[in-house]
Amino acid sequence: AEIMGPLVALSNVIVAAETDTSKIFGIEGEASDNGFKSITAKMMQRFPSVECLVSSRRETISSSQNRLSGILSYGNEVYHTRIYEMDNIIERIGSGDAFIAGFIFGCLNGWDNQKKIDFATASAVLKHSVEGDVNRASSQEVLELMNGATGGWIKR
Repeated sequence: AEIMGPLVALSNVIVAAETDTSKIFGIEGEASDNGFKSITAKMMQRFPSVECLVSSRRETISSSQNRLSGILSYGNEVYHTRIYEMDNIIERIGSGDAFIAGFIFGCLNGWDNQKKIDFATASAVLKHSVEGDVNRASSQEVLELMNGATGGWIKR
């Protein structure tokens, strides 16, 4: 909190899950929509510049099989994505970076909050299929996955 507090005080978007806000700031809440909304309200009260809290949610079944979704709390609204089933994961490293990069991309494009969190999550999901720590998926590929294209067809 000693280092993060002054940084968060200058931030509008906070990327943090319930465990992060609990460990760093002592702000606790349950892992639910209401819990996430409550944590966001407490963060906004402590740090007036904060506008929203965003996080991915991962369920690890095994090292090669996970479920991933996203959640965004903005004001009094909570937005969440579908749950993606990921089998045969190639690499998890960089998926958090892909998630927040996708969210920032949505912000820069002026998208609504639901589309921002959907794009961020789909970007992170695609990163799991890419070796290395950089997501090489195009924005079009992310949009296609976000809109339900999960058939694995080869495009030429």
